Amino acid sequence: MKRMMRVWVFLVILVCGAVYVSAAASDTGGVRGVVTWKYSKFIRERGYNGVSQGGLNLNALRDKEYAKPRGDVGAKIELIPVTFNKNSITDVQERLWYSSNLPPEGTHIFFVEADNAGYYEINDVPAGEYMLFIVSAKARAYYAYPENEVLQYIRNWDYFNAFVLDGNEYSLRRITIQKGQNLTVNREFEYTVRRDY
Repeated sequence: MKRMMRVWVFLVILVCGAVYVSAAASDTGGVRGVVTWKYSKFIRERGYNGVSQGGLNLNALRDKEYAKPRGDVGAKIELIPVTFNKNSITDVQERLWYSSNLPPEGTHIFFVEADNAGYYEINDVPAGEYMLFIVSAKARAYYAYPENEVLQYIRNWDYFNAFVLDGNEYSLRRITIQKGQNLTVNREFEYTVRRDY
């Protein structure tokens, strides 16, 4: 009888523990998606006089295989809480975050890189509002000025621009992570061929 009672108590504890773990896990959610790039229908060329000019990328207009989207291998994806206070971290933490992709502990900032197919997934994210920051590994940007929306989360623009953006195109979008759900957010970038640059 004692043995049966011990087994019964053990099972009750096991079930209660499983319910608790399940409830705790449901307080988090996630985000996943695919980051792709495709050739733009335009080309940037430098003329004989050194002036930049544009043209059509005839391959992108004629060849469907050439024009199809491809996985943006190595694209950087960061999830930053909208309530993040950029002044709550030290200069050393900020530099490690940008240069080594190590978000400061306790900030609920998440980082991941897209795989060979451009797929990314971030799990176990506390429910709430976040900024989803996606930096293409392929598409190049034509500008290097700080935007106010980004500056809310970044103190040292020059360091961020050099290590995180590295001259690449990016997007910033506000998303809501809900308990027990995985949000799907895909992003496609255009890669413009540059000649004689």
